[in-house]
Amino acid sequence: MRERITDQLQLPTDIMLGAAILTLSDNRILKVENVQGILGCDEKQIRIMTKHFRITIYGTALMVVSYSRDEVLIKGMIDELHYTSREDGA
Repeated sequence: MRERITDQLQLPTDIMLGAAILTLSDNRILKVENVQGILGCDEKQIRIMTKHFRITIYGTALMVVSYSRDEVLIKGMIDELHYTSREDGA
């Protein structure tokens, strides 16, 4: 129903449905919007929960630079992003 209303009103689907929005600058800076929480964090791996996915960021010298109510900014050498559906045990 929410999707149909979003389509009829021509609203941005990602924002209205709470989709995670990832912005990657080169492989050094990652901004993740619509975050529900940080599940774990160290220099080689950061795990983030969103509405639909658990996102794992792999790399070296990773650090959370800022974390607000729904946004995370990560810096470091980002090598890989991995998505796991919340239905897969999240």
